[in-house]
Amino acid sequence: MSSNISIFNTPETQEHFLAAYKRLMKTWSLPYEDKWVETSFGRTHAIVSGPVNGEPLVLLPGAQATGAMWGPMIPDLVKNRRVFCLDLIDQVGLSEPNKVLTNSHDSSTWLKETLDGLSLDKVDIGGNSLGCFIVSMFAVSYPDRVKNLILTAPAATVSGIRLLYILKILFASWSSNPSVKSRFLEQNSAGLVDNTSTLFQLLFAAMSGSKVISKITPRQLTVDELRSIKSPVLIILGDKDMTAQKKADEVVNDLSELALNFQCEIIEGAGHLWTEQQYMFAGNKISQFLEYSQ
Repeated sequence: MSSNISIFNTPETQEHFLAAYKRLMKTWSLPYEDKWVETSFGRTHAIVSGPVNGEPLVLLPGAQATGAMWGPMIPDLVKNRRVFCLDLIDQVGLSEPNKVLTNSHDSSTWLKETLDGLSLDKVDIGGNSLGCFIVSMFAVSYPDRVKNLILTAPAATVSGIRLLYILKILFASWSSNPSVKSRFLEQNSAGLVDNTSTLFQLLFAAMSGSKVISKITPRQLTVDELRSIKSPVLIILGDKDMTAQKKADEVVNDLSELALNFQCEIIEGAGHLWTEQQYMFAGNKISQFLEYSQ
């Protein structure tokens, strides 16, 4: 096996990020355990919480957000589920990559190997932002492994990404000015999240001290790809999300015209990065969806 790939700029920025990760995990209100799974792309880290005999729910974060981001939802989700929150293999977090994901075939292979390593067969699976694209393409490639699909604040996947957003994230990532990065994150949350948030602090540490090595670029799925997803799908959108080319209600209308087995929820006032209360609201909606879909 090849050696691990360094994501952080320096040992000091890695230490700073890991401190932010630890602070975010301290906000989890329920017990959890750490698990690692060996895959052909490296060692995947999973945060596992909930009853051992619960139905498995696997969650993938957005870029640089880590599995720790799901904390506000956990109390709702673990009532009837064993929840596995993954750190993306070639993003910041506790996963240890030895190979870069170059396309959706790679990401689906990595996710399949991770599920196999966790002894999980057919699962409920969800994602946030970039994670939505990864789990959606997994559902296209391995429909027999997906029971229900959940997409929260999707980046592309069900709509195109605004060019202005791409330019903003590139400018914020390349800028050495901390205020530029802070302003981008605040705009991403529709002005509702600031540096008092532990998730904000983690994302800021990631943007400030790491490099993006993943080659996965989310895109809008084709109509044929969307129709090939056989599982029930829940999509939760913020009506102030600045990533999408279309407004949330327009995205919902477009999907409804395709007559797909998709259920959509819109969170009023929510951007792409949500507040703790907005994540809690979404967790409640996910729990209701999964209970109804059993």
